[in-house]
Amino acid sequence: MKPDKLNYRISGEGKSAILFLHGWGGSMSSFEFFENNLSQYQLVINLDLYGFGKSEIDYNNLCDIYTYALNIYLFLKENKIENINIVAHSFGGRIAILLASCFDIKINKMVLTGCAGIKTKKNILTKCKILYYKIIKQIKNTFHINFININKFGSFDYKQLSTDGKQFFNKILSQDLTYSLKYINCECILFWGKKDKSTSIKTLKIIKNKLKKSKLIIYKNSGHFCYMENKISFLNLLYNL
Repeated sequence: MKPDKLNYRISGEGKSAILFLHGWGGSMSSFEFFENNLSQYQLVINLDLYGFGKSEIDYNNLCDIYTYALNIYLFLKENKIENINIVAHSFGGRIAILLASCFDIKINKMVLTGCAGIKTKKNILTKCKILYYKIIKQIKNTFHINFININKFGSFDYKQLSTDGKQFFNKILSQDLTYSLKYINCECILFWGKKDKSTSIKTLKIIKNKLKKSKLIIYKNSGHFCYMENKISFLNLLYNL
């Protein structure tokens, strides 16, 4: 399996490194503020995850989140980076969980903010929306009704994806990584917004309960991008890893 082209930047110096893993639809610019400040004191790795920013993606190579994480691991090994702290947001948290639970790389600490990859029970409204979509899709496919537009369903980011991209996205959403949390041995700091609607407090509680060593930092007035809404606090946290 030949890895796809990965756009990245390694800056600063130090025996250990901070690896930033951004969320879905983001890029290395998501953590640029923190990179610029921290690289004055230590080694920092900031990158565009495959399929985002200037990084390429081949859905034949990266068919699910496991092969995705494997390629990030191979990138780290190729660059001889083995002593790291991981800072991950949302989708990046899926990769962080797998790196920490499945691969032979020394991870000192992880900071997870709005971490995805943990399945929770859907509320009745969400269940109804999913059922409605499935019914409409079935009607369209069965009776070949062209004027029914199922592309209106889904988020803005989802609508922008190619057919292969949508299949990849759907597969990722179906992959529950909860079982992997118990295999993580490093300390994890959970930096969360209480008003996060994408990865709710329910998600946070599951992660907290499954991890061996964890610390909670919750901001009651922040949402899914809690780390951006509280830049200075988040930066101070990273300084002291």
